[in-house]
Amino acid sequence: MSDTQHPSNLAGDFKSGMRRLASTITIIASAHQEEWSGMVATAVSAVSADPPSLVIGVNQNASLHHPVSAGELFSVNLLATQHSHLVRPFSGALKGADRFALGNWKLHETGMPYLADAMVNFLCKVDAKLEYGSHTLFIGSVQAIHINGDAAPLIWQDGGFASTIPLD
Repeated sequence: MSDTQHPSNLAGDFKSGMRRLASTITIIASAHQEEWSGMVATAVSAVSADPPSLVIGVNQNASLHHPVSAGELFSVNLLATQHSHLVRPFSGALKGADRFALGNWKLHETGMPYLADAMVNFLCKVDAKLEYGSHTLFIGSVQAIHINGDAAPLIWQDGGFASTIPLD
């Protein structure tokens, strides 16, 4: 068992520990009043299969926060290894609509942008919100799913890109 942490070290240790949690990299995208917003996220998880739903965590200061909160629609686009070039632009290197100049982005009939060649697209409607600390958790009821064949997922682990290797 590790030493008890002092509160001053807890946030830093939490971040260091979470870097070890391997996660598929996603781009969450939304549109509000015809303005597209998107960001890279690994804070995405399944909530339920019945009804199909996801939870996303969005920093309240992120440019995506208002469009998801106000527009109440978002897509979760699971990236494959060939999408690594999208991570930096959607992590802040580009702003607003400029991010969507890269990649094969389409507009769903509901008005939601989605990455057409992502491994999977989950198109969601906000069902519930919970503000906690610096973030808002949005529970999205999945309205449509596009599964786009087999691909190797783009993983974020220990501060960098990784991919999966079958162990069998």
